[in-house]
Amino acid sequence: KRVFANLDSNAIVSIPFSNDRIIVNPFNLITALKTSDLDYFFVASTPPRIFLPGKNYTYQVQMETNQKDIKYELTSGPKGMEISKSGKLTWKVPTGFSDATADVIVSVTSGEIHQTFDSFTIYNASGKK
Repeated sequence: KRVFANLDSNAIVSIPFSNDRIIVNPFNLITALKTSDLDYFFVASTPPRIFLPGKNYTYQVQMETNQKDIKYELTSGPKGMEISKSGKLTWKVPTGFSDATADVIVSVTSGEIHQTFDSFTIYNASGKK
């Protein structure tokens, strides 16, 4: 766990065991995968982590894959949350929603071989409990 890929900045970050420096190397993982013969299937997006009661919460799940026929399913989430065929998660947060958090699990599949999950917690930014 001392090597990290940062998709947003196209870099590989590593920390040597000496703990005396951080090494940053340019590397575009997506380009490397698309030009390879490797089979790949993963979520490359990060959801917004806060919501406000009375407002709309949206998140577009971004998949990086060389597979076809991607299917999205909302496995778990607050009442009223939905996901479209293209992977757009939407939730009209009820005005009176007072829970401090909401857990979300999105299942993404391609055929019967590939499956991954995008699971995360979103936090109520209203400050009310």
